[in-house]
Amino acid sequence: MSSSSDASATFLNRLNLIYYGLLSMSLIVFIYSYLENQEMARVTVINYENDPHMAWILRATIGITCLVDAIAGYRMFRRMIGQVRPEAPLPEKLARYRRAFLIRMMLYIAASLLLAIFYYFSDDGFFAVLYVILFVIIAAWRPTLQDMHKRLSLTDEDLAQLSPSDVVT
Repeated sequence: MSSSSDASATFLNRLNLIYYGLLSMSLIVFIYSYLENQEMARVTVINYENDPHMAWILRATIGITCLVDAIAGYRMFRRMIGQVRPEAPLPEKLARYRRAFLIRMMLYIAASLLLAIFYYFSDDGFFAVLYVILFVIIAAWRPTLQDMHKRLSLTDEDLAQLSPSDVVT
């Protein structure tokens, strides 16, 4: 097997490692926020009692920010993948897929961390619900061989280099 084939075979494993690492980081921050908010003596930094309109403004601002962030990540991923030529060599396809995937993940994780942090500071269940919804969406975007095959128009030769026995499922 050539060095190109070796790199291709471990590509999906490395991408999944990055994916699970980022997902775990986001989940750990949210779990920490949740556990801290369960303490009875905890005083929240953002308190809506003095200004009830602040709750609506903050929820709308953060909700819209996270929605725009997620949509931007999705659209950038689609645009970057759309620029990959079907006849391009496998290493080029994989490099472009990795770049697009990482940009999408970073934008999604940034939105999830923003929600977890605002949940921590406000103890507002709205942010927790949005976080869970975004977390499920992120979990559904795990990189798979099937997704790469569909999006990158991989040839049979490309698929042979991406050995399924080396791929985390």
